[in-house]
Amino acid sequence: MKKKIFLLFLLLISAVKGTWAASTTQAVWAEGNKTLYFIYQEPVSVGDAFDGKTVTSVWSGEAVTNTGTNSPGWRSVMRDVEKVKFDNSFNSVKLGI
Repeated sequence: MKKKIFLLFLLLISAVKGTWAASTTQAVWAEGNKTLYFIYQEPVSVGDAFDGKTVTSVWSGEAVTNTGTNSPGWRSVMRDVEKVKFDNSFNSVKLGI
């Protein structure tokens, strides 16, 4: 009985895990289509598929915008960017300016 309750508990935790993941501001670089995406959703990682392409770089937090004297992290790929897309989720971003 204890084993069944424990397994049920693990299953429940696995089922709701995604609902607890925090959204984060990210700039996502998919070199395959030379597109820089700005998103605000569950974190994306290098190697993930995004918009049908493999993510090759990701910047989050203050590295997404240039605040103060800081340059954005994605500046390193700026010359290769052919397209910029702002995901609808990015509408939820509130910058502390």
